[in-house]
Amino acid sequence: MLDAVLELEIDGRRHRVRAGERCTFGRGDGVDVVLAHDHGLHRHCGTIEVVADGWDLHNAGRWLQLRVVALGRPGFDSLPPGETLRVPWA
Repeated sequence: MLDAVLELEIDGRRHRVRAGERCTFGRGDGVDVVLAHDHGLHRHCGTIEVVADGWDLHNAGRWLQLRVVALGRPGFDSLPPGETLRVPWA
């Protein structure tokens, strides 16, 4: 894949992360993408790093699990705090 891009859509806004780039997400200042302002959410929930063959999702939180749900297929992957998941391109 020559131009690997992950596109995130949150509240109608699109964020593009290209191969070799990283994106942080959470609830507050200091992250690239703000998911919500709920104090039950970590300030820095996680990091996404796009690579040529997919993307890595790292759960930077202390107590919340992240869930990756693929569109068009049943099931999901759950990511405990401190762990990283490689998500290959479809």
